[in-house]
Amino acid sequence: MVIRDGHGRRQDAAVKLGDLVRVFVQQQVEPERKKFCSVMSAWNGLLPLELREHCRVADISSGRLRVLADTASHVYELRLCSAHLLAELQKRCPGARLHKIEVAVGQV
Repeated sequence: MVIRDGHGRRQDAAVKLGDLVRVFVQQQVEPERKKFCSVMSAWNGLLPLELREHCRVADISSGRLRVLADTASHVYELRLCSAHLLAELQKRCPGARLHKIEVAVGQV
């Protein structure tokens, strides 16, 4: 790793891989994990158990929550209530910046 001293001069410094990984996890991974966990908690609190058993959150990225349901009828049911679910998730998890819920048939 190359660093510069207070005068702009180049200095080589040995950096431990563990230190780099720790910084990466703290700055990149941990905030995403917290966001995901808050959305998952809110999602599980919003859905009735009988519907929750037939779907799962597959992905949260770029403001999009992707949900898989095990049958077309469950997809339809989730799509019917997706506007309400999105509004509630936006209120409960503003840091996730969700703007869309996509529902598809998939393995739960």
